[in-house]
Amino acid sequence: MNKVSKFIVPLIDDNITEADLSEEAGFVDAYTEDKNRPYLEDKVFLMYKPTRTQQSLDTYLKLSKLDSLYNIKYITINREHFTIYCFVTLNKDINQLKKGSRFKSVNSRVRILNFWSTKSDDLVRRVFLPDFQFNEPIREELPEEDYYPYRP
Repeated sequence: MNKVSKFIVPLIDDNITEADLSEEAGFVDAYTEDKNRPYLEDKVFLMYKPTRTQQSLDTYLKLSKLDSLYNIKYITINREHFTIYCFVTLNKDINQLKKGSRFKSVNSRVRILNFWSTKSDDLVRRVFLPDFQFNEPIREELPEEDYYPYRP
């Protein structure tokens, strides 16, 4: 899991839980940029690999109904299929973290810690230190999609 998954995903929507970021749900990783759709600037992307589990179905049904969901896209990368959930970043701290600035809200720090059931000392220290992520933008780019020419 990258920093986007650890620190930004818990701030996207209060209905997203740690179980939604599990292997059983098909979760791969989270991203802040999509090179195939660069016009989606203030968004966060969650990538899932289709699995045939109950948790995967539950996660799909939950994420597809969230108010913060912008759209769902099905893509292929290296001939593997993935589902990309694109979310609007309504929490101002998400944009701050993407720029490398400090948290504005203590509530966001508490939300991150409450989100993760296994809290390491490192996670607590990183979230509550005054210089957390200062001048270190949290950014990850989605891998490029496979190209398939359109044939009518």
